[in-house]
Amino acid sequence: MTLATVCGIAIFLLISGLFLMISLAGMLASDSAPTKVKENSVFVIKLDGTISERTDSGTPFDALLGMGDMSSMGLDDLIACIRKAKDNDDIKGIYLEGGATQFDAPATAQQLRDALKDFKQSGKWVVAYSDQFLQANYYVASVAANIYLNSNGMIDFRGLGGKGEYYKGLYDKIGVKYLVAKVGKYKSYVESNTLTGMSDYDREQRSAYINGIWNYWLKDMAESRGVKAEDLNQMANDSIMAFADPQYYIKAKLVDKIIFPEEVKADIK
Repeated sequence: MTLATVCGIAIFLLISGLFLMISLAGMLASDSAPTKVKENSVFVIKLDGTISERTDSGTPFDALLGMGDMSSMGLDDLIACIRKAKDNDDIKGIYLEGGATQFDAPATAQQLRDALKDFKQSGKWVVAYSDQFLQANYYVASVAANIYLNSNGMIDFRGLGGKGEYYKGLYDKIGVKYLVAKVGKYKSYVESNTLTGMSDYDREQRSAYINGIWNYWLKDMAESRGVKAEDLNQMANDSIMAFADPQYYIKAKLVDKIIFPEEVKADIK
């Protein structure tokens, strides 16, 4: 390798590194620059993708190379934005646009709803619209003053549940014996390896925390929609919500109007 080749490679690497540093500096500067909000603005929250307690923001290289996960949102970021919108006089309301959102835990949906409720109590409005409301989505959206649904839309409303996986049958077939030493009745962690089905004690403890969450959700939704929690629970037990005619949702007071997204956006402008 000649001296000219080595110098050429060195110069190329130096220039490439310089361009990379300039790009990173520009990205960091744009992220830190304050956003100017116009008067009478609406804060749009698209409930689509995954919402977890915290989102790994990655590195600047991820964003530069297009490797960042744009479908994942952090609860901490959402709540911080809602609080800023509450204190910003130029933002008049929040528009929730529903989608196929997945929450990492029921508590995540609850905290997001609580933040929206706090925003609403400041005197500003919250409006929700979706083509389809998954159950946790609807729980969050139920805090809105008005809930709108597409004419071909649906609400998935069937209560909470859980199940376990059990491997003892497999272990018996392959000659594996799983030995466990435990003290106490409510020690279900190892039961997937020692039983072929859910024990009564495990069923009892699972039912306790799942019913606790579900009853809390029912209470919140009933208060916001002006209906009885018992009626909402019966709808979930009937398991017909996902196949109901959209007009049934109005009759059940789950939504306020069947409407197209363009009409909603025109109303909130």
